Amino acid sequence: PPPPSPSDAGTGSAMVTDDAAQPRSSIAHLDTLESSYNLSGNLDLLAHRAEVQYYSHDFRAALATCREILQRDPHHLSCLPVYLCTLHELGEKNDLFYQAHQLVDEHPQAAVSWFAVGCYYHLTGNYDSSRRYFEKATHLDNWFAPAWLGYGNAFAAQVLARNGVVAIVSAV
Repeated sequence: PPPPSPSDAGTGSAMVTDDAAQPRSSIAHLDTLESSYNLSGNLDLLAHRAEVQYYSHDFRAALATCREILQRDPHHLSCLPVYLCTLHELGEKNDLFYQAHQLVDEHPQAAVSWFAVGCYYHLTGNYDSSRRYFEKATHLDNWFAPAWLGYGNAFAAQVLARNGVVAIVSAV
């Protein structure tokens, strides 16, 4: 997109084109929601905060936020994709293995469980196994975008770029 023009000042359209400002704005918006509507500690807002932190590459903060959520509600499944991806980004093999094992034991029919297994194998460099588990996750929930992205990344890691692009496009 073109850079914002001076005439866009104050209209908010600069926010749409300024990717660097987006995460700061989202965190500020979350802070406003929490304070204005007495939603401090709301797990859904915390899950969104973790997502914003993850996409801002603030992986340590995202990990801390996800752990706070899961400590308060171990079955808060909506924060799990961000938690699992954060563990992957930080190279936390043991925690990722443990979480994947727990999820498969407790939720064997949930796509996020097999996504967790795929993340673990991807982190360890076992891309064939990671693809297999990401594929299983997509079969369980065809709309689970993180699994499609993982599937594409596993192909890309093995220089099977065409298959990776197909999988990533499926996520969109």
